[in-house]
Amino acid sequence: MRDEKTGRLNIQRLQETRRVKLSHPKWPDVQAAIADSLEWAGSRRYIRFHVRKDRNARWEQVNLNFSSL
Repeated sequence: MRDEKTGRLNIQRLQETRRVKLSHPKWPDVQAAIADSLEWAGSRRYIRFHVRKDRNARWEQVNLNFSSL
């Protein structure tokens, strides 16, 4: 989902991915995860990623701010 010229995530392509029709049983979960990860902040769009160690664990946000690592 990266822009070929800039290498940045292409949010529009990511959103278009949600419209793809797949018969995989986990596809609705993937679509929901993409929708839940998009957040409007002013005129910019952001995407957040969360991970958890198992099904019962709490979701933790993945820090993608590489300059702060």
